[in-house]
Amino acid sequence: MTMTMPMQAGPNVATDPLIPVLGPDGLTHVSLADALIDGHRLKGLSLEQPLAVLPIVRIMAALVLRVFQPTTGNIQRLWDAGQFSADPVRRYLVECRDRFELFHPDHPFLQVGGLLPASGPPKGTSGLLLQVATGNNVPLFSPYTEADTIPLSPADALLGLLVTLGWDTAGIKTGAAGDPRVSGGKTAGNPTGPLGQLGAVLPLGRNLFETILLNVPLGPQVDGDRPTWERDLSPVWEVRQPIGPMEWLTWPSRRVRLVPDPTGESVVAAVIAAGDRVSFTPMFEPHTRWRATKGDVVAQRPRRWPPGTQAWRGLDTLLTLAHLDSDVAHDAGAPPRLIDQLRDEGLVLDPSYPLNLLCLGVAYGNMSAVVEDVFVDTLPLPVAALRGQGHEGVAEAIHNVTASAEKVRRSLNGLADNLRTIAGAPKLPWDAGVHPGNDAMALLTQPTRRFLAGLQREPHRYGEGLLAWQQVAEQVAWSFAQPMLDQAPPQTFVGREVKTGATERRVRLADCEAWFRKGLHDALPALYQSRTQQREER
Repeated sequence: MTMTMPMQAGPNVATDPLIPVLGPDGLTHVSLADALIDGHRLKGLSLEQPLAVLPIVRIMAALVLRVFQPTTGNIQRLWDAGQFSADPVRRYLVECRDRFELFHPDHPFLQVGGLLPASGPPKGTSGLLLQVATGNNVPLFSPYTEADTIPLSPADALLGLLVTLGWDTAGIKTGAAGDPRVSGGKTAGNPTGPLGQLGAVLPLGRNLFETILLNVPLGPQVDGDRPTWERDLSPVWEVRQPIGPMEWLTWPSRRVRLVPDPTGESVVAAVIAAGDRVSFTPMFEPHTRWRATKGDVVAQRPRRWPPGTQAWRGLDTLLTLAHLDSDVAHDAGAPPRLIDQLRDEGLVLDPSYPLNLLCLGVAYGNMSAVVEDVFVDTLPLPVAALRGQGHEGVAEAIHNVTASAEKVRRSLNGLADNLRTIAGAPKLPWDAGVHPGNDAMALLTQPTRRFLAGLQREPHRYGEGLLAWQQVAEQVAWSFAQPMLDQAPPQTFVGREVKTGATERRVRLADCEAWFRKGLHDALPALYQSRTQQREER
């Protein structure tokens, strides 16, 4: 159902196919209007540029908040309808049609009309592309430099604009003409884009319609809250907190203007200047995990994804699972607000609903002025784990998996450290060298995903799933431990005097193996209890 509206000059986000989605026949592009109206027919957003997915979803969520004003009382009716009503979407987008023009002279979409650098001409489009070398941000293997001219189609320029507003690097930015805080043609002290501070978690549904609704934050309406595209932005930026969720979902963290070529068919330059800053991430941020703070101006701050890890290892921070013992206990903080909504508010999903999570993050380098790594991962999340009465065992089984994996990791790393010690070598620092326990976690990713997917289909079989997972975990652990024991040098059989506190004792290879076996036994209690029971029944 293609939306028709009065003809506009230049590309329009509301009416032109600029948003990459997965349709019945694969990758295609649709307008913002068609993404909402036909969302039930679309599989979802394209993940080819994963950092663009979150800002696109946040724009759609802000549009749904503006048009439908969902609450905990009516979100279920919207969900049960299976699609968005077309008429309210059309009416709003017709009323605001010029606000969605990408090159509008006065108020281009999420940009500043007529924005110019304080000195010199606008730079090329490389500033819109985090994978291209610009300034201090020099990614490896980039075929382009800041001086190269890289024409972008309107669709690619839109994605670049959204990624910049969400994830841009920190540091010095071009000074904008009309900004009184410009010094020497530049502005300093710019933080990263607001999404760069998050350990982002984006719920994914069976189609785009469901994904959009799963990402709409619920709560009381705030007077004066509106999407940024309804505001007239100027080069002057502020340090302030957002009025409400609609403004925050479309936050203007940079002042930007896309510069098209004379034909309007491609973008050949861009002005990227300082934008509005926040003192802290607002508590109504819906897409991040949280960590508790001490002695801070706020009680919680976003918990970011550690680079090089797997999202399933953070399940405790997604579900706020209470740890069973202090050996692996740490402050779990709070899960994303959107996950809490599924537990406590409004929308009720069937326990077998195939909910998936897209987890995103950026690891910045020196002074957050460079991008060092991008975290992208997906995992199934059993809805039954969010339910309380009648499904406590599901959440407990998920906790046991995360706790067991951490203990296996520590046991393997402890074995490696002990073997180095009795061989006369120093222990490796935690952030250098090869740690077998850390490497083992990668091999547990697929088994954990199978475990979670199984809980989605048959949540009542959580005990069987946990036992099967622990069997695989034991096999993975020994696949790392046995070669280390087999390759231990001859002197480790005799051992070495090792000082522990004020005493010394001789530690031998047999001790290292015994300690590892005990650690594995503690890490996988269901497995060893099952074996004990089988022996007793014989």
